[in-house]
Amino acid sequence: MYLNLQAHPDNGLVNHSPTSSMPLVTYVHIANNTTVSIDIPMNDSDGDMIRCRFAKSNNILGGILVNECQDACSTIALPPSAQFISINDTYRLNVNLTSPGTYAIAIQFEDFLENSTDILSSIPFQFILIVVNELSGTSNDCTYLPTTIDIQPDSPSCDSILTVQMNIQYTFTVIAKIACLNNTKASITNFMTSSPQGMLKGDNIYPLTSTSYAINHTWIPTGDQLHQTLIFCTIAIDSQFYSSNQYCFYLFVENQTKLTSNESIASDSKSVAVVTLNQVTPQSRFGVALTSDTTTTTTETTTTTVTTTTTVTTTTTETTTTTETTTTTETTTTTE
Repeated sequence: MYLNLQAHPDNGLVNHSPTSSMPLVTYVHIANNTTVSIDIPMNDSDGDMIRCRFAKSNNILGGILVNECQDACSTIALPPSAQFISINDTYRLNVNLTSPGTYAIAIQFEDFLENSTDILSSIPFQFILIVVNELSGTSNDCTYLPTTIDIQPDSPSCDSILTVQMNIQYTFTVIAKIACLNNTKASITNFMTSSPQGMLKGDNIYPLTSTSYAINHTWIPTGDQLHQTLIFCTIAIDSQFYSSNQYCFYLFVENQTKLTSNESIASDSKSVAVVTLNQVTPQSRFGVALTSDTTTTTTETTTTTVTTTTTVTTTTTETTTTTETTTTTETTTTTE
């Protein structure tokens, strides 16, 4: 691996190395003496010139002699006819394979400034090519590829971006179906995935119908993944080693957001009552007796209940009671 950490001359930022959504395991079927073509997509976020080449056992990177491939070098792992063809941002590997087996492919992704031959970075990438014999074509064989039909519950389309929240568990289900509806022997037996760090894939594949199968995934994005856009890719493999096209979408991690607040007032009442206001002026045979009894009671009650629902529920109850009592007694007695 070689990385040039100097500022990129176009934007002043550190150079971004090329990336690829190529699956780590690829199944192919061969008949007699078949030439297999495998597309390897590449991308460079800086817009640099990019290329793909076979890794070398002896190569100088940054003035250092390195072995890029060990025992997976193309001269050891692949027939001499293997070659790369550049098609836009995709490199196509053409190789003639005569027998089934497992092949290790070791390659290097490199980027350059336009009109320059000096590499900015050279990134190793390896994947496994599993070659199986072509099926005989009997009634029990299904030679059509399975299909990934949905990602529930959000159903993101290929290459779309889905937003998830940091520290909140995100659970989704990948669903695929076999292509031959009347083939009772075919089933989905494996899902190969490339996923963000920390994502867990379920242990069991379970049938939804006679032709569709599903597997669950769970993920809790962490703080070091905040504001990153991470890729998830999946490939469905059926019982006859046919694989679906790769299905990829992106996951953008944002801060945990609050739910919409709902405020409600349970009660808001005020009451003022004045009771027992009596004046009694009886006539006495001994004279005039004036008695004035005044009782004033003021009661003010305020009850407010505010309920705010976010991720936390807060209930506040405030009660204020004021009671004022005034009693005045005046007695005047006159005797003649």
